Amino acid sequence: MTSSQHGRQERFQTAFERASIGMAHFEPSGRWLRANPFLCALLGYDADTLIRLRIHDIAHPDDLSIEMEAIARVLSGETSTYNVDKRVLRADGETIHIKISASLVRDEEDQPDFFLAMIQEKPRRPAISGVRRALDRLTEQVQHAPLAVVEWDRDFRISRWSDEAARLFGWSSAETLGRRSTDLGFVFDQDIAVVESGIARMLVSPDQRNIVRVRNRTRDGRVLDCEWYSSVALDRRGKIESILSLVLDVTEKRRAEEEHAQLLEQVQQSAAREHAMLRDVLASVTEGKLRLCDRPEDLPPPLLQCEREVALTPKKGIVDLRRQAEKLAIDCGFPDTRWHDLSTAVSEAAMNAVVHAGGGFGQVCVSPPGTVQVRIVDHGAGISIDQLPKATLRRGYTTAGTLGHGLWLVLNTIDRFYLLTGGAGTTVVLEQDLRPIEPNWIDHVQAL
Repeated sequence: MTSSQHGRQERFQTAFERASIGMAHFEPSGRWLRANPFLCALLGYDADTLIRLRIHDIAHPDDLSIEMEAIARVLSGETSTYNVDKRVLRADGETIHIKISASLVRDEEDQPDFFLAMIQEKPRRPAISGVRRALDRLTEQVQHAPLAVVEWDRDFRISRWSDEAARLFGWSSAETLGRRSTDLGFVFDQDIAVVESGIARMLVSPDQRNIVRVRNRTRDGRVLDCEWYSSVALDRRGKIESILSLVLDVTEKRRAEEEHAQLLEQVQQSAAREHAMLRDVLASVTEGKLRLCDRPEDLPPPLLQCEREVALTPKKGIVDLRRQAEKLAIDCGFPDTRWHDLSTAVSEAAMNAVVHAGGGFGQVCVSPPGTVQVRIVDHGAGISIDQLPKATLRRGYTTAGTLGHGLWLVLNTIDRFYLLTGGAGTTVVLEQDLRPIEPNWIDHVQAL
């Protein structure tokens, strides 16, 4: 090589390395041979990594055939150069538009040696302009959104503070940008742990949406209940870029919820007082026979010896249950009037389960020396408690959903009548002793 040729080669090498556009050599097969620093920066690869790839590897899938067809035309001798516009994928996955101008360099035997290519990114002003307009519209919408909008950078400093945020909390945008929430002190002290927990969850799972309700202080010292709906924006490496929070003032909603809860509690307390009064009155007028129960635990437990359960249906069961009760009562030595009364009470209570609940089951138990217990359970809509006083005091009174005329009969033929009823069904427990016990109803009422 002459000194003149050597000088030209050095000048070309210098121009290649310092060019302000991308320059490269690649084989006809597409494998990169050389790439200048500008091209490496444009594509996001270092030189060593890039030359291990082929031009196919960075081509956008939809544009792969564009350059392959152009190369084929050059290799066929149709032309010695080509110019194409196409999309390629940077190392970080971003798609960019480039213009590539390449010419084929042949060796001393006139065979294809390599392509010399000049590559530059195409101006994206129309696209950028459209994106900018869309961004401006979005910014305007965010600024005037009905919810307060607060954006935080990766260091949890405020980077956006909408007009609604300024109205809600009292600080202007200029007073908040670049500051942390702790600088402003607008998170209630007792709720700081809730905020920190939410931040920790987002750091661990950036794709997770975070919803918290906290108390916030305003600039003038008021305390607001706010719901914060936060989501994370990630960069191309999957790292947190920013956090966007939408803030809803739920102070009035919380106040209404508390008032509703207080009212509900008052209603429940009032209902409980009325129920207790009704229980006491019914126990009094029935000489302690009728005992309203609030919970299953208030019912008496089954006695020692129990017969098999009897299914109560419209067509069968009532007679079987009655006969079980009669037999056990007779075996215990009940006088005729006592077991006849028990039989009447069992029939009426079982019939109520069949008529008003569609059926249920019954069981007869006995405890020496002589107490017979009959338990009847159904899963109907329950007995209407507000009708019990009339059904208790008025012979012949009946209405759907109550024991009706049967209640009067039961109370006049049985020693004790336990009643647990509600939306999940009704449980009735009847107890008859060998001999009647003189009622001490005043003591019973006082014990309730």
